[in-house]
Amino acid sequence: MVAQSDAYPSNAARQQCSSQDTREGESAGRTLHMPQEVVDMIIDELGSTYQRATLYACSLTCRAWVHRCRMHIHSAIRIDHTSHINRLIELYATPTSSLAPYVRSLSIDACVDGIPAKKHDWIDTSRPLLRALTRIERLSLDGIAWPDLELETREILLDHYGESIRDLWVATCDFRKASHLVALLEAFPRVQSVRMEGSSWEEPGWDKFDQTDTTLRLHWLDVGDLCNPPSLVARWARRHRAISIENLHFSWGSEDPDILGQLLRSAGDSVKLLSLTLDDTFGEWITGEDAKRTTQEILDLSHNRELRTFRFVARLEGCGPTDVSWISDLLSQLISPHLTLISIYMEMPSHGHLETVDWGKIDTALSGGRLRDLKTVDLCTSLQLVNPSSSGDGGVSQDSSSPVPLIELLPMLNKRGVLQITEW
Repeated sequence: MVAQSDAYPSNAARQQCSSQDTREGESAGRTLHMPQEVVDMIIDELGSTYQRATLYACSLTCRAWVHRCRMHIHSAIRIDHTSHINRLIELYATPTSSLAPYVRSLSIDACVDGIPAKKHDWIDTSRPLLRALTRIERLSLDGIAWPDLELETREILLDHYGESIRDLWVATCDFRKASHLVALLEAFPRVQSVRMEGSSWEEPGWDKFDQTDTTLRLHWLDVGDLCNPPSLVARWARRHRAISIENLHFSWGSEDPDILGQLLRSAGDSVKLLSLTLDDTFGEWITGEDAKRTTQEILDLSHNRELRTFRFVARLEGCGPTDVSWISDLLSQLISPHLTLISIYMEMPSHGHLETVDWGKIDTALSGGRLRDLKTVDLCTSLQLVNPSSSGDGGVSQDSSSPVPLIELLPMLNKRGVLQITEW
């Protein structure tokens, strides 16, 4: 309202300003001077909503606004096979340019139409640009075949940004060798978030890591879908003398989950958000013919006593009867009194998978006094597609069974008023 009042003054005020302008012979009396703090707030708001055209206009309005506008206009660079690399080099990497220090985020996307390209030699030609960017805090690599990069390009990515990177994102990358991925992870000692999905690496010779005296402190460690094999990342994190991971997510496949359990034990009370995606093969380590360990001996969640959020996805793909009692064993281990949200998502081809879950055990464990701060238990079950070739309706699962409503299987949680159920 103050700005509106200043912009539309009263008649008396206009007469006073006019009289003053006449006496002083200046037009400055009609100029609205805004404190720099207010200007910064406005520019930051424009930057947070990516209004680049407006930011450009602001930078042309007043010299004092240029620096703040540039902080947003040039904060991030994304290059792909369509980028005008020479123009970017001219803009950021020439001796007369002063824009490179503003760049904090670098994204290199080697995908074409969402698919990793067979060749991406244009990345090697961008080396002058990569060298000029000295203050990169977020590095995103997408669709890159790491060994196909020239050695000098890899050295820039590993050595040039070593002390500045705080956030590392890796997607659909092919490292070929485990040593290549480990070199990338080890290159950034100050990294705070490591996230990856859809990436692969071979691991011969990397069964063991030597322990280090260093401390690993991460805000996020996210090893998402189709990272193969995820155990390498778990072993890399586990090798540190001390581990603190505030938010931890692993999507686990057919590998022995013992190393994941070791990582959870080592991270202990530092974990505030834990997210696990497990499939049928996890149960084989517990209920299979050669199984010799219990669920808690493999994944013991009782070490994570400061959890605030627990998210669990069970992907049950077997068409026949499957023993998934390990799900109830896993959920019953939650003991954090600070836990407020438990999210459970179960994908399955048949309602029959629900019959081997000990719902009474889950109900008793989650409704007990140990979880005093629990506000929500969000349970979602989803019937997934069966083999399209064997289904006459395009592959939609035709499960004709009528399971007992889940709300009846969890009476104590329902009575407590924290249970939310979605079935689709």
